[in-house]
Amino acid sequence: MDKALIFFLVYCLLWPGVFLAPDPLPVAMHTSMPEAFEGIRSTEEAFSVFDPQHELEHPVQLCRDADGAPRLYYADVQTPVCIDGICKPVRIAIYWNLLGAYIGYGLYEGDPLTKYDHDLFEEADYQKLHQLLLNKNAVFRRKKLSDLFDPNAEPEKQVTYKGEEVDAVSGATKKAIRDAVVEGALYSCYTIWQLVHGTADDSIKVALPNLWDEAMQQRFLYSDRADYQFYALKQLRDSDYATYSTRLLQLFTGSSPLFRTKMLKQLPDRYWAEELWQEKLYGSFGQLDVNSRTLLITGLEKAGEGSALRLLPHYHLMTQNQLKAYLSFWEDRKLPADVANQLTEASHNRNYPYAYLIERFLEVQKTP
Repeated sequence: MDKALIFFLVYCLLWPGVFLAPDPLPVAMHTSMPEAFEGIRSTEEAFSVFDPQHELEHPVQLCRDADGAPRLYYADVQTPVCIDGICKPVRIAIYWNLLGAYIGYGLYEGDPLTKYDHDLFEEADYQKLHQLLLNKNAVFRRKKLSDLFDPNAEPEKQVTYKGEEVDAVSGATKKAIRDAVVEGALYSCYTIWQLVHGTADDSIKVALPNLWDEAMQQRFLYSDRADYQFYALKQLRDSDYATYSTRLLQLFTGSSPLFRTKMLKQLPDRYWAEELWQEKLYGSFGQLDVNSRTLLITGLEKAGEGSALRLLPHYHLMTQNQLKAYLSFWEDRKLPADVANQLTEASHNRNYPYAYLIERFLEVQKTP
């Protein structure tokens, strides 16, 4: 063999960042996170999920892109799904993101999903399965196989599974469950859901800290997924707030109340005192949830009088306790003339139920 060719093959195998492309992953038929599938170049076995229903283990692969960055996990699941032997075994690719959340599934060529008596899944069935798998609190949670069937129904066919007589036909499916699953594929739905929401979640979360680096921090923070954003927020070091200030302040107004609460509670003191942060945080007061407003008011001791002035035009949005906390900020300070004038005007607002608190505060301030 030509020496140059040998050198090239060794280079491709050993040089970091160069991968031999794996067999293509099945295209996700339905996914809640299409960006995770972009540029997958390599896979490596990470752990296995155990299916107690059939006493099978399914290896789970970590997928990386061309730069070696982790993108998602997937499992090639091959399992029997019919306890009476009528339906053929299922083969399906299950995908999880890097936090262990289910994000989609794919099918292998020549292996469509089937219902009772070999009826093929239709597009609406595939979509319904995806919606079921997205719900980690679905009707299957903490239920046994025997809980899924109505014992008073007239089944078309009785079968025995582990010593129990149950019905594999959808007609005996309990009414509370029937609308949530694919008709004629109850056992398939049950088996796949149990695998999706079994042990993979915990195993993926345990692995994440060992994969974490600056590149992943940035990818998570700039993701459109709230769970990625929140996880990245929890990993921030004090110096990261300067690096990601633009993105964090963008998320502060556009993200969830949970994100805002976490961000304000862990925001280092130095940023409360910075003009950029004060302007964005306190300038958005009128757009925020009640809890975030409370945290901003209690943070005035760190943010100072400039931020307190920004809140004054929004006094009418404050709850009784928020107003008390806001006024207490001014108690030991000499009221600037413009603050005293605005508070006086607010105390005359009869449409504001707590105007009397402002009036009392001003009376105490006048007392020598």
